[in-house]
Amino acid sequence: MIAHPGNIRRRPLERGGFTLVELLVVIGIIATLIAILVPVINAAQHRASRTRIGMELGAIAAALESYRDGYGDYPRSYKIFAGAPADPTKYASTVLSAALLHDPKTQFLAQDKFRESAPLATGELGQLLDNAGNPVGYAPVLKPTSVNLYGSGNARLDAQFFAKTGVAAKDDIKLKGLQYALGDDDRNNKLEGTEKPTFKGGFILYSAGPDGQWFDPAGDPGGDVGTRYGRMDDVYYNFGR
Repeated sequence: MIAHPGNIRRRPLERGGFTLVELLVVIGIIATLIAILVPVINAAQHRASRTRIGMELGAIAAALESYRDGYGDYPRSYKIFAGAPADPTKYASTVLSAALLHDPKTQFLAQDKFRESAPLATGELGQLLDNAGNPVGYAPVLKPTSVNLYGSGNARLDAQFFAKTGVAAKDDIKLKGLQYALGDDDRNNKLEGTEKPTFKGGFILYSAGPDGQWFDPAGDPGGDVGTRYGRMDDVYYNFGR
């Protein structure tokens, strides 16, 4: 019996892959997941970096206390031991490097765990760096009860530890940003009225943070002191709001 052509069943064609619409849907889902996950991962890495920097500052603080126990005071000069070269740069991070990494009697910090920058000049030492590669900021306390925040005499903090070569301390961006964290809300270099110092102890330590940029009040969009402080990415040890 011959089958009528109209009664022959045809097998459907098998699809060999995704259609264009399905492919676009998959790509859209992947792109959405990436857009969600990347900021989360970046934020986690940022927090981890801040935590590492904070822990490093804590280790440096402990080393400074050991230095004080051994010498009776915190390091206040680059030329802290015989044979140390002169200091034309006045970088506080170089003072830390000289005192904590290159002391001829005691190594207060492990050199395999803390890095130094390249020497700032021939015959000089490098700067003590944090995990993000930032020079570590440091300033010892001069007079704990002074109204003036920083200066060379009657002040709480020694101004020479903030200044860079050829830049007056009052014009240094990192110092302007630090004033918020140190309690000087109107940045007039005085702790007066309702302003209270936020630091205790014989010194302060700080870093520009994971982004490597000092908070600059001149470029800040504004807001109250709390809002401005919240936008800072800098990392502080033993002070802050």
